[in-house]
Amino acid sequence: MVYELKHTPLLDGDDLTDMENVGDGKVGDAWEIAKWIAKREFPKRRNKSSTDPSYDPEDWVFNIARRSIAKKLRKEDPEEFHKQKRNLQSRVGRYMRTAEQHLDSVCKGQFP
Repeated sequence: MVYELKHTPLLDGDDLTDMENVGDGKVGDAWEIAKWIAKREFPKRRNKSSTDPSYDPEDWVFNIARRSIAKKLRKEDPEEFHKQKRNLQSRVGRYMRTAEQHLDSVCKGQFP
């Protein structure tokens, strides 16, 4: 999923590919990719928590990228927010790098 978004213009977790304001989007930005993932995945996690009471939808790495959580943490503890944001951006960057390496290996005929 992360690799597919690498060349997609994103803004506030929205894909701007088919819109007039495609130039406003950020391409390849790890924070925008994280917001896109959080926006799509959180409803699934929330639904899973309704069927499984032991499942906590708030307990995941991408939770910080949700708009309401980011806004709240930015006000309460800006230093912790920037720390978690850098950590998440690093993780998304690693996901993109690993996906690129896997695709290169497949193109060469090397399978892990």
